[in-house]
Amino acid sequence: MSLAIYRVTDAFPQGEALSEQLRRLANEIVGDLTGGDFGCAQKKIAVILNYFKIARPQNWVKEINWLILKNEYQFLSQSLVLEEKIQEAGILDRKSQEEAKKPSIMSHNIRRTEKRVQEPVLKDFDISSRQEKILAEINKRNKAKISELIPLFKNVSVRTLRNDISFLLEKKLIVKEGFNKSAAYKGV
Repeated sequence: MSLAIYRVTDAFPQGEALSEQLRRLANEIVGDLTGGDFGCAQKKIAVILNYFKIARPQNWVKEINWLILKNEYQFLSQSLVLEEKIQEAGILDRKSQEEAKKPSIMSHNIRRTEKRVQEPVLKDFDISSRQEKILAEINKRNKAKISELIPLFKNVSVRTLRNDISFLLEKKLIVKEGFNKSAAYKGV
């Protein structure tokens, strides 16, 4: 959220004192959270929300920015209150309490995903038709770069091609020569 504060305050007029106050306070909140001082962080969140009320009518940035920041800081404040109540009630065991003290700060645009466990793959039987086509093209050319494979697959993203190539590398059906953009793939 500190990064968001910096981005929003970049749009403020140069030399605006409120810009520096918001940045300083956002950094202090992060410091309090990492130090485990949730009470102090909550007080500073209340102050930063008041600063938002002052800056909002100035129309330096779009209204949506203030709404997002306000919601994120209010959510953080509510989370801190809940954690303190849980700790006071002694609901968590000692290990869970230590884990709960660590702040869980995450940008609103990052989604947590679980790692998928890849099932064991049979070398000769579990290759997709696209991977077969990539393998055939590499063998036909002796060597191929990703840039040479892209035109063969019009509705496939570069990332998907890279994933297919990684799969073929992992199964030792091809080998990589070179690095980055100069990398070429060769059949085994």
